[in-house]
Amino acid sequence: LIEEGFDLAIRYGALTDSRLIAKKVANSHRVLCASPDYLQRKGTPATPEELVNHHCLTFVRLAEPMTTWHFQTTEGQQSITIQPARMTNDGALLRRWAVEGAGIVLKSIWEVTADIEAKRLVTVLDDYTKDFYRKGISSGSDIHVVYPNREFLPHRTRGFIDALADYFSQKI
Repeated sequence: LIEEGFDLAIRYGALTDSRLIAKKVANSHRVLCASPDYLQRKGTPATPEELVNHHCLTFVRLAEPMTTWHFQTTEGQQSITIQPARMTNDGALLRRWAVEGAGIVLKSIWEVTADIEAKRLVTVLDDYTKDFYRKGISSGSDIHVVYPNREFLPHRTRGFIDALADYFSQKI
C-alpha cells in the first residue's frame, strides 16, 4: 500500500502492518454454513467433532489449505482438522460450492448474509463459531479501511471512508 502509493485499502481480518492507520468500518464474525439440501442429505453437525463426517469446503491461503478449524467452546479452545472435500483460493467459489450443496464452509457473515436471508444457506454450530479463533488468537474478521500515515488525508479519501462506514452501519 505504502510502496505503491495507494490512497487506501479495504482489509478483512486481523491487521498486521503497523505502519498504516486503520479505521474499522464493520464488525463481523465467521459462520459455518451449508445449503439446506446438503444438510438434508448429510445431516446437521451438533458438535465440531462431527465435522470429520462431513464434506468441508476450505480456503487455500499462500498455497496452504486451511484444514484446521478452531473454535471457542464453554470448555475452552478446540481445534478440529478437517479433510476438505474441495479447496480453492477463491472465496466466491467456496460460497458458490456451498450454495450448490457441496458441503459446509467457513465464511465471514458479510459474505453469506444475502444467502442466509434468501435461505440458500443455513448456519450450523452457531454456539461454537461466534468466537472462532485462529492460531490461538482472535481471528479478526472485521472490515477495516487502512491508509498510510499521512499528515493530510485528501478530502476525497476521507469522504470515501465516511461513506463506506455509513454504508456498513446501515447493514448491521
